[in-house]
Formats: sequence, C-alpha cells, structure tokens
Amino acid sequence: GVESASSWKRFAANTALSCVITTGTTWALKHAIHERRPDHTDRRSFPSGHTSIAFAGAVILDKEFRHVSPWISVAGYAVATGVAVDRVARNRHHWHDVAVGAAIGVGSVIAGYCIGDRLTGERSRYTVAVGAEGITVSIAL
Repeated sequence: GVESASSWKRFAANTALSCVITTGTTWALKHAIHERRPDHTDRRSFPSGHTSIAFAGAVILDKEFRHVSPWISVAGYAVATGVAVDRVARNRHHWHDVAVGAAIGVGSVIAGYCIGDRLTGERSRYTVAVGAEGITVSIAL
C-alpha cells in the first residue's frame, strides 16, 4: 500500500534493467578475472555477486521509497552492508571483491534508471540538483 516515487511502468522497467546490468556485469567480470576465493573453493571471487545485488536493491529502495521514510533507505543500505561484511567474514570474498560489488550495484541502478527513463519516456516526480547557488529539490505534482 506504499506508493513508490515512480509509476509501475517506470518502476518495473528501471528495476529490470538495473538487475540485468548488475548481474551481467558481475557475471562477465567473474568469468574474465578468475580470482581465487580466500577459502580456495573456486576462482570466481571477484566481484561479489551477493554484494552487487544487495546494493542494487538498496539503491532501488532508496530511489523509490525514500520519500515515505528515510529509514527505508537506511535499512536497505544496512542490509546490503551486512551482506558485504558477511561475505568477507565467511571467508568467501576479499574486501576489494565486496567494494567493487557494491560499486557495480550502485552504478548499475544509476545506469538502469537512465536507460529506462529514456525507453519509457517517464521521469521521477522528485529531482535534486546541486548548483553554484546551492541544492534545489523539486516535486512534480
């Protein structure tokens, strides 16, 4: 019953594109780099797929539901950070694996929203701009 910042069409398109970009980038890097995991089980350590997906989800939550409560964003990023820490604590990844995984997740959502907005022709009702005179926030009604 909570309204997202986007229409369902925009939300579905941008989320799908973001997930495809996240998983595709992570998969391609894992199969191109062949870094050995800390526990020596295989050579698919870099980057962390769990972390990239977790951070992509956190950014989507932030983009779509921050207007409802900032705690939704805090919770999403806390869970994503917990996933990253857990992957290192369980000796499945190095710290640089999860750092790059987080960057892929965040960057993929930004790219997914940019591409999705061009495909759907829709934009967010909320915009934030930083300029020489300060920060501008606008809401389209």
